[in-house]
Amino acid sequence: MTDVKLSPETFARLQAHAVPLVDTIESVMNRALDALDTISRAKDGGASSSSIRVLDPAAPPSLSFTTVKAVVVGQRRLPPAETYWNWALEAVIKAAADLGKTPEELCNLLIGNSLVGAKEDGGYKHLPEAGISYQRMDANSAWRATFHIADLLKIEVDVTFVWQDSPKAAFPGVTGRLTV
Repeated sequence: MTDVKLSPETFARLQAHAVPLVDTIESVMNRALDALDTISRAKDGGASSSSIRVLDPAAPPSLSFTTVKAVVVGQRRLPPAETYWNWALEAVIKAAADLGKTPEELCNLLIGNSLVGAKEDGGYKHLPEAGISYQRMDANSAWRATFHIADLLKIEVDVTFVWQDSPKAAFPGVTGRLTV
């Protein structure tokens, strides 16, 4: 780690771009560097759609309108049929259960609606391997819950995805990567 001193003016500029209680100085600086990289690639003939934008897993941009391309949890790569945000969350919940977490502990770790035992209605999915049921979530909530558990329990997670070509997407056509 390198210590860096910032003038009060520079620090104030960073704060203006930070999300309170979410961002760190490093996450704001990484977003700024990502923007500079995008500008540099555009000046050099355009950004390549095959380049991967590595994002801060604790504070990613909106993940709405994304298509998950690959998910790796621990040493296990999920099959293509399971490359969705909720499947990544399920894999992390199962990994936590494999670490010896009880169903009660898993429910306490999970950000979102969950309960011990089986429930299959109201948007719930039962995970018999973990002994819990959880309510499925949108992409942003599923990633937040995935990151929360993975970060606390030191479970390795790597997700590669593409923002769909939609004006509602944060970065249409750009490939992103989140790693814990």
